[in-house]
Amino acid sequence: MERRARVARVRGVAYVGGQVVAEAVLVLACQGSRPRSTRRPSSTRTPDREGTVVGPYVVIGPHVSIGRRCRIGASSVIDGWTEIGDDNVVCPFASIGCRPRT
Repeated sequence: MERRARVARVRGVAYVGGQVVAEAVLVLACQGSRPRSTRRPSSTRTPDREGTVVGPYVVIGPHVSIGRRCRIGASSVIDGWTEIGDDNVVCPFASIGCRPRT
């Protein structure tokens, strides 16, 4: 991997039976290392209920209500006027209550 400042270039080659079947060059923007944490450093608030587990990098909007014993996956966004009841699981990278893109 070649890296200059905040950009990395990665080249990959896939072989099947000794023959090249796919090649790729990826250019990636690097944002630095994120600390491994169970806290949500990017969130502005915490859930109100006991037993609810919130993964890292979750964003919870100011008008969101989350019930008891829920699990909110990493990098999810819950916004808008949203109410989530008890015993729910939100998958990582989910987007709930946000305005649809056109």
